[in-house]
Amino acid sequence: MKNSSPWTFRGYLPHLNASTRSQFITYRLADSLPKAVIERVNRQLEQLSGDSYTRKRMTLLEKYADKGLGSCVLKERRNAHIVIENLNYFNGVRYTLKEWVVMPNHVHILIKPLSPWTLDKISHGWKSYTGTRINRQLSNPLHPIWQREIWDRYVRDENHAKRIVHYIRMNPVKAGLCSRPEDWPFGSAGCQFTKPSAWPVVN
Repeated sequence: MKNSSPWTFRGYLPHLNASTRSQFITYRLADSLPKAVIERVNRQLEQLSGDSYTRKRMTLLEKYADKGLGSCVLKERRNAHIVIENLNYFNGVRYTLKEWVVMPNHVHILIKPLSPWTLDKISHGWKSYTGTRINRQLSNPLHPIWQREIWDRYVRDENHAKRIVHYIRMNPVKAGLCSRPEDWPFGSAGCQFTKPSAWPVVN
């Protein structure tokens, strides 16, 4: 029997695929969080469960991600621009792109998927295309380049959306990469990105 639920499970996390909800999405480089860090976080949270566990785990992992662990290949302009161009290419086609920032080892995005495109298909397209393009430019390719899981949370209301926008914009400042959001060149607050007139088709 076909599952009609908008919820899917990839790995350990539940994901809402409903096209009518805006989504806050984070995906990271595969080496951004070493196994020892993940095990340390899991030990810290072993007494929690449910939504409390999910929120606290995300907060702690984000704290470690902002330390700039791993190869941080997205700090290189050419690699960051591959992600930025890819995000913008399907804006208005597969989703409405509302806010985004490319950090040295992870990406934050706020989008509203457009029917019939589900979050699964959108995120798979992002990671497959950008992973291939970035690895072609690396002297020591990463296999895989992205973590299998994405972290996503649907937007509950307008106040929640405002907090998410503030979080995304302030992430480079919080990580000590710049003093103002508009000073970070790889985020929607400061990037002067212009969509190329002829960008290759991305499946």
